[in-house]
Amino acid sequence: MMVKCKECKTKVSSKAKLCPHCGVKNPGVNYVQGTIGLIFIIGAIYFYNSSDSAAPTTTPSVTEQTQPTTAKKEPSAPQWTQGGTLVDKGALDWQQASNANKLASCATIISRMVERGILTDKIHNQLTSWDALKIVSVQMQKNLDTAFAPESNKDLNVKLFTSQKVLDTAIMLAITDGWIENKKS
Repeated sequence: MMVKCKECKTKVSSKAKLCPHCGVKNPGVNYVQGTIGLIFIIGAIYFYNSSDSAAPTTTPSVTEQTQPTTAKKEPSAPQWTQGGTLVDKGALDWQQASNANKLASCATIISRMVERGILTDKIHNQLTSWDALKIVSVQMQKNLDTAFAPESNKDLNVKLFTSQKVLDTAIMLAITDGWIENKKS
């Protein structure tokens, strides 16, 4: 399908990444589509944060449905899931945190996603044990480390990352990576 470039108004393919005439990125994405996408992301963040006040601040145990049926029940969560303090912090805190704190925080975020039932079946079905939770948590940690990679210029780093929140970014990355189910009404 052909659409008009949002910049130069010439006809380009709706799937084009760059306009061949003026070079603008995503020439077929107009203001309305961008706004709808932004509203979707804000809605997902609001949905995820809407019950945070009632959510525990420590990592909850993996639920019965995510524990393997053949494995013995563990009395408590493994040590690596404990002590995550970054869920409600910012990117600058993430940059300074230990790997153990980052991993435990990711486990908390994923556990909350499991509790709310927002993960895709593919990801949810992978979470059959503590080891499986650790694999997914490590992947989320890598994604957040990449997203929050510090700039060498300290002033620029502060400017770029001051307003970014760990939980919000984790949700956006989970949406982008297809971890969160897009439930249409």
